[in-house]
Amino acid sequence: MIKPLFIFSGTISLCLGIAGIFIPVLPSTPFFILSTGLYVRSSPALCKKINDNRFIQKHIRDKTNSYNPLTLSAAIVLMWITIILASSQISDNIFLISLLILAGITGTFFKGGLIIRHFKNLNKGTKPQETRKN
Repeated sequence: MIKPLFIFSGTISLCLGIAGIFIPVLPSTPFFILSTGLYVRSSPALCKKINDNRFIQKHIRDKTNSYNPLTLSAAIVLMWITIILASSQISDNIFLISLLILAGITGTFFKGGLIIRHFKNLNKGTKPQETRKN
């Protein structure tokens, strides 16, 4: 009874992760990690498919030190432009506007934290990790 629920939830999470690649407001990595965790509990075959998929693994791998601060800053700006435009279209629904703003704040803190971590690592003298090409 619980395994089909985990498989269904993992599939929804996987779809949201894929959508997050194309929608700046929606993060992809947490959804990929969630779907992997749900598949571990329910279907080892689906978990293996996610772990063997290099497109998804590219988003799951720890690349904290290899993010470009300029790219992250541009992503933050683009995310807020999207939020402002979407909020202007749904100006009568306070709940949705609040949800968009909350997602924007969360994304800003996450991406801002990566920018700060990048500069802290530069001050310590450590080189950013090279991204591995598969």
